[in-house]
Amino acid sequence: MTYFPFKALTFDCFGTLIDWRQGQKIALKKLPSLGAVDLDFAAINESRLEIEVRMQASSWRHYADILAESIQEAVDKVHKVFVPRAECKQFAASQASWPAFEDSAPALAALAAPYRLGLLSNCDAAALETCAREMLDLRNPLMISSEKVQSYKPGRRHWEAAVHALYCQPREVLHVSAYKSYDLEPAHQLGFPVAWIQRDHERQPEGVPLAYVATDMIDLAKQLLD
Repeated sequence: MTYFPFKALTFDCFGTLIDWRQGQKIALKKLPSLGAVDLDFAAINESRLEIEVRMQASSWRHYADILAESIQEAVDKVHKVFVPRAECKQFAASQASWPAFEDSAPALAALAAPYRLGLLSNCDAAALETCAREMLDLRNPLMISSEKVQSYKPGRRHWEAAVHALYCQPREVLHVSAYKSYDLEPAHQLGFPVAWIQRDHERQPEGVPLAYVATDMIDLAKQLLD
């Protein structure tokens, strides 16, 4: 008889399963106001994330609005170029079509057989649902969006909603992410075992006990299924 160590697996979506950097790069290249600009994507990403964290620290707002406003401010800061509001909204709307890492969908398909799967994301509900269906080929996963819980990770509401919906204790659910501060640290503090997936050549995080360390989702699936 095969033993499976958890009742469910939950995942950070954008950055762990979805290649948000590549998705944003593609979306920025399509904006007419930036067509002649030699974009510094790394600097824009770094600036936009700092702005996003600041915005998320105040009262809850739809993530699409934060995404639109943060990219406008970041591009202006890095390149001194004003991106019109309509183009910023176009950029935000592209989130649902950002590409998945190649290993995500096949690994999730294998893991879906023995495990209930959940996505915990700081995006809006519609973007998460479209991404789960069209980019990750998931059918009926648990989806906890920031819109649903009116909060942003690293706040605890995503995980509280997940265990409530799964009828599980935190120790029975493995949470998987590429990020320490947004996911691994808060999940661990709430009693979830956590797994780290390496993305974008990031170094293994320190200070958080890791139940699993994997080079990608295929590697994690092999460890959980063997």
